[in-house]
Amino acid sequence: MKTILMIALSLTQPAFAGRDDVNNGGGISEKNIVYGYQELPRFIDLCLNTESCQLSENELKVLSLIKGAYPQELKAAEAIKFASEKKQPGFFTIDGQVKIAKTGGKVGDPIYFNVDLLYPKNSQGQVEPFSIADGISHLIHELGHHHGITAHTELDLLGVKVSLVLQRYIQTTPLLPHSHEVSAVAINDRSGKGFPQILLYVFGDVINVSAEFENTVKCSKVTVPISSDDTDDLKLGATKPVGTIFHNVHWTEFKLKDDEGDFAIKGNLSNFCRNDSRVNFNDNRYKALIKFDVEKNKDGVFKFKKGSLKVKQKFEPWWKIIKLPEIGSD
Repeated sequence: MKTILMIALSLTQPAFAGRDDVNNGGGISEKNIVYGYQELPRFIDLCLNTESCQLSENELKVLSLIKGAYPQELKAAEAIKFASEKKQPGFFTIDGQVKIAKTGGKVGDPIYFNVDLLYPKNSQGQVEPFSIADGISHLIHELGHHHGITAHTELDLLGVKVSLVLQRYIQTTPLLPHSHEVSAVAINDRSGKGFPQILLYVFGDVINVSAEFENTVKCSKVTVPISSDDTDDLKLGATKPVGTIFHNVHWTEFKLKDDEGDFAIKGNLSNFCRNDSRVNFNDNRYKALIKFDVEKNKDGVFKFKKGSLKVKQKFEPWWKIIKLPEIGSD
């Protein structure tokens, strides 16, 4: 199971314009659903391998059927589709009720999601986009129909069980309290047998930086710290770990100018090393730093700046008290 770090960026309107409020298939909810579908087997495994998921014998069978048929499901040309009940009255109406999603009764049938219901509002009137866990719950329900299960209540419960286990692994770090506008979400498998899968959600764009992160983390016999965040530490005897946990994630930089901005997050890095000493495991001196920029496009909308991503592993012992100024800093 991979660790996942998601950053959802969609800042408030006076600062940034260009949010996808029409919900036409390009918003955060839709992308979370599609991503959840792509990573479905790993999320199912979280439940299958956790006693607290409390699956009944029948639920275990259904979940195993869904996972087993997943490769065949992927062969469908369009596994996930989005439509609007408002634009197509009756399309999502089943037994007199408008549903969030619907599908057919066999493996490979597309799953349709009702975009009209993917952006509910909370008690303060703020939009709450579908999370990955929300999407997983509904995906499990609909995929259960592909195996002849017609009992909606039974599938609802199974979907909730999988999503609740997933939520226990999620750490959410918003830039501002009670705000979904800028947030970091980390999902860790505590077995330490996987590497972080990192997604940047930047104003409707999704940038997968998993490979950059995996290539950055190292186990080393000796690390010489370098003060500048823009420079890698000197690692002696560096080897690739067998797995990594990224935790205690927090924002360290947020600078916004008229036409550009800089962001940075940092978190503790626990690398599971191949030797018995496990040099970096549970050692709070090791950090991972992710930096990226945004810039306005020709329409005046902030977007992720291509080529701006920087991922660093840093060694920060207590005696590292001198920090050199970064080149080009204000």
